[in-house]
Amino acid sequence: MNFSKNYNYALSDPNEQIPDPKNFEYYSTHDFHKLKHNLTVRKSSSLSILHTNICSLQGNFENLELLINNLDFQFDIICLTETWQTESSTFTPGYLEGYQKYEGIYGKSKNGGCGFYIKESISYIIRDEWNKKHKNNDSEFETCWIEIVNTKGENVIVGLTYRHPRKKDKDFLNYFQSILNKVLKEKKERNNSHR
Repeated sequence: MNFSKNYNYALSDPNEQIPDPKNFEYYSTHDFHKLKHNLTVRKSSSLSILHTNICSLQGNFENLELLINNLDFQFDIICLTETWQTESSTFTPGYLEGYQKYEGIYGKSKNGGCGFYIKESISYIIRDEWNKKHKNNDSEFETCWIEIVNTKGENVIVGLTYRHPRKKDKDFLNYFQSILNKVLKEKKERNNSHR
């Protein structure tokens, strides 16, 4: 199994939270173990995130547990897409040891749904006002947003998005831009209120 390079961003500097797009790499489980020492050293000032397209959280929950156990690293946030959680499905996410209950939204189609497992020690706020389930003839996507409460600096916004393949980008890109604008507006308002 391959993993995207794990970026650890300083919680106190949001300008450093944007990775250089040419630095994304994939690692095998074995390669990840070689990186683990560096991740553990930076853990106190970093946020570690794992994302995987789970292709049914209920059907692959045991595989997720095995993956986390094999990696032998407790990520701060585990992001899951294609949870196969729909409004009409019976969906009971499993309990992942060391994490709070699953937080997510259903999709508009069978392959939809996305959500998070967040480490027990992390305080967060669900940003329901930004969550979206969208489907029409041209586009389909789901998004789920949380705000990590950071007592040592600025809070961190974490967004999880799944845009269904073979669909057009326009609606998604317009929505995503509107959310980025809202995040920036909130940041400016918070900064102005602290002056």
